[in-house]
Amino acid sequence: MNDINITKFLATVQKGLVDVRFEKADGTQTNRKVTLSPDWIPSDQPGVQQPEYEDLLENKDAIMDKDYLRVYSATDQGWRTIKPSKLISWIGS
Repeated sequence: MNDINITKFLATVQKGLVDVRFEKADGTQTNRKVTLSPDWIPSDQPGVQQPEYEDLLENKDAIMDKDYLRVYSATDQGWRTIKPSKLISWIGS
């Protein structure tokens, strides 16, 4: 994923639900609805208020270097890790 797309993705995932398609560690592809917006994360799921999520756009280079982003999956009702390099497509809502 290039810089422009990752910037748009990070901005969108902080505001609402995003439909993502990505390659899992086992090589299969999957779809999830993910977010980092407190409006979509149940209050019993801690994490989104942590400093690492305060300004993802400022941390974009570190996210790309680590190739690692924790997001809340509304599909699975829990936290999941997505590798930006494995994102195939995404649509924000």
